[in-house]
Amino acid sequence: MLKNVMWMSSVASLMAALAACAVGPTYHRPETPASEPRNIAGAHFSTQEPNAAWWEQFEDPVLADLEARALAESLDLHVAIARVHSARAAFSEAQFNYAPHVQLDGSYSRSKEQFPGFTTDRLDIQNASIGFDAT
Repeated sequence: MLKNVMWMSSVASLMAALAACAVGPTYHRPETPASEPRNIAGAHFSTQEPNAAWWEQFEDPVLADLEARALAESLDLHVAIARVHSARAAFSEAQFNYAPHVQLDGSYSRSKEQFPGFTTDRLDIQNASIGFDAT
């Protein structure tokens, strides 16, 4: 978990550094300040607060159920990110079931065994096997 947090913080700092360079060396200040409105004749503004239950406008029962569950469980951001990574890993692993599987086995052994009987002579035994399977 600490590794993920460190990785995310390094990505965030890299993105912040790249955003600082977004303007570039050829930047020219605009003649009209940003605080002065330009052409907003057709724009519609509202002073009403936005609807807290924004998902209800889609009339989707699945989305409504997901939002209700998320609000009820109040998941921590790190837990939610961990669950997304877990789901992606499970999905990626499930995709491998559709790929060809190849299995290759090999073994080798060497030993010295005593001859049958009451002798001190030893017999050198070597054994090797190779197996291949594809599905």
